[in-house]
Amino acid sequence: MITPDDIRKADEALKKGYLEEAKQFFSRLLTESADPVQDRIAENRLETIQKKLSNALQCMCLDIESVIEEDDFILCLIKVLFKQAHIPGLLEDLYTNSHRKNYPSSSSIKFTRTGSQQFTIELSGYGADARCEWCSLYRKNIVYYVGIDNMARTGHCPLGFDA
Repeated sequence: MITPDDIRKADEALKKGYLEEAKQFFSRLLTESADPVQDRIAENRLETIQKKLSNALQCMCLDIESVIEEDDFILCLIKVLFKQAHIPGLLEDLYTNSHRKNYPSSSSIKFTRTGSQQFTIELSGYGADARCEWCSLYRKNIVYYVGIDNMARTGHCPLGFDA
């Protein structure tokens, strides 16, 4: 049974740019609901999501993947795919202006251009430290400068550092 709180959470994901996550929820709502009001909500949201996805995929995708090992070692991989020419300079400037080596020596941040339209940021270390705060700030800056309506986001920080 889908509740109004479930719809609110999916709407929040949509507002934050987690378009695929919201799309899956509203598609499920449309197929499982027998309520015409919920059906209309789902149809409207899916139409909005499709428009936003179309726009976002023309600009940028931000994906987070992570693995937490037994000894609390965390490896996060952030992939930024982009299509607009100004994005690489923006990403590099944000990195250069925000990166400080103020995290333990057992932690690391590697920022690499992995293709003509992709950057990869690899963060590794034990538990949460300054690298996690930097990552959250970096992602918030990307959202601010690129615009939430110009990006699609997938994945979440395993430690809850939202952006």
